[in-house]
Amino acid sequence: MEFELWYEDFSIAELMKVACKIDDEDLVDRGWKSFDCFGGKTCLILKDEEGLRGFVNVCPHMGGSTEPTAKDDGTKVLKCTFHAAEFDIITGQRLSGLAPEGSGLRALTVEEKGGVIYYS
Repeated sequence: MEFELWYEDFSIAELMKVACKIDDEDLVDRGWKSFDCFGGKTCLILKDEEGLRGFVNVCPHMGGSTEPTAKDDGTKVLKCTFHAAEFDIITGQRLSGLAPEGSGLRALTVEEKGGVIYYS
């Protein structure tokens, strides 16, 4: 992907990487996008009324990926596709399941500039 750089200090290019455009079809239609990052791991960008945020999408239990899911009561969580551990969709902290107590998904720093979402 080619984008106009929004920064003047080129050292930031080593820190921030492009995740997707803000109008990416998955992000617009589903409110989230999964993509490869950090040497083969998967990351997740979420966009909703709470804002824009991201996580390294690796469950601390056994490394499964998570997907945004609505529970029966309408609460949205990130649910592990391996063993159904649930994580807070805002903070990434473990709510229930086999992931260790006190664990969570690693949060990303996420910024939108000029229609492009960057992460680190």
